[in-house]
Amino acid sequence: MRLIIQYAPVLRSWLAVLVIATANIGQAQSRTTTITGTVTDVSGALVPKASVSLETASGPVLQAIADNEGRFAIEAKPGEYVLKASSLGFMTYRQPIHLVAATPIKKDVKLQPVLLAGPEVVGPPQMELLNASLTSTLPLGALPPFKLHSKRSKNLSR
Repeated sequence: MRLIIQYAPVLRSWLAVLVIATANIGQAQSRTTTITGTVTDVSGALVPKASVSLETASGPVLQAIADNEGRFAIEAKPGEYVLKASSLGFMTYRQPIHLVAATPIKKDVKLQPVLLAGPEVVGPPQMELLNASLTSTLPLGALPPFKLHSKRSKNLSR
């Protein structure tokens, strides 16, 4: 009993710290929201591994990769964003979105397939192709003879 009375001020301090920390966690959770959804193409087929992001004019980009069923989830602070989604073979999807604290949003995304004359195509970076045929790198004439070394195996073991 004497120990409890002796350490009572320390225990009260730890209890106060624990209460304050728990209150801050609760406030931090209510300051964000989550946007979830599924990425599909226009026919309704799932688009797995699509890149999904929330972008602001002044802040960092929040990004996620959809799972194998095209599902994604991004947690963000309240505010104005542009929801973007892209995948190889599809045009980039963009839509302004407003997020409110502690109000989850479900937003499904439909990606349009790439048209050959479309405005934007997501894919590997374009490369300039050079003429890489053998006739452009090797002379057309006969190759000079190669000199072969004839060292005996006993000389190699030294």
